[in-house]
Amino acid sequence: MKKGLSVGIWIWIIGGVLIAGFLFVMVFYNLALVGSQKSREFMVDQFETKIVKGADYICSLGIGSVKPTKIKLKGVQAIYAAKKPENVNPKAPLYIVQGNRSYGNYLCISFSNTDFICEKLACEVNITYMGTPMKGTDMYNMGITDGYFDFDVSIEKKEHGKVLITGTHIP
Repeated sequence: MKKGLSVGIWIWIIGGVLIAGFLFVMVFYNLALVGSQKSREFMVDQFETKIVKGADYICSLGIGSVKPTKIKLKGVQAIYAAKKPENVNPKAPLYIVQGNRSYGNYLCISFSNTDFICEKLACEVNITYMGTPMKGTDMYNMGITDGYFDFDVSIEKKEHGKVLITGTHIP
């Protein structure tokens, strides 16, 4: 009588373990992808409802109208204005730290160098760069603990056809 398992049984065991490992990795990858996609959808929803619609609403009102709001950004390279739909300047993380502004008739949100969305507005917008600040700065270090960068946002109509959006980082 032979002791142990035959070679055929071992092949089935090893094959089963490999297939189970592959399936585990695929399920985990898909769950992570769904979570990432939900986070991106939440960021786009905040951008469209709080910033874009807020700016269009204030644009339709009289001079001196103000709308305060707050946003939480995660995985957002930058929110900015542009004269035409275009991706953000690669120096945006530095611009966020410095409080620089951009202007144009398009409000844009950028997630990476190739993934961005721009919305045309009725008024010209002048906006503080908001998003993920440059790594290593105090602003980055204070916001990275939970991965979100919080901003107090003020949307104000300064003159006819022009809206000023100011974002202030909340540490």
